[in-house]
Amino acid sequence: MISTITEPEQAVRELIALANRSGGPDNISCVVADVLELQQ
Repeated sequence: MISTITEPEQAVRELIALANRSGGPDNISCVVADVLELQQ
């Protein structure tokens, strides 16, 4: 499951693999952002 992956590079690799397995024809791109909660 994607939500359990802690390394951004591994998450990108898994998302691209999932897109390919789902029939992604070409030019698959992926962006992973690490969102931090700001404390006030």
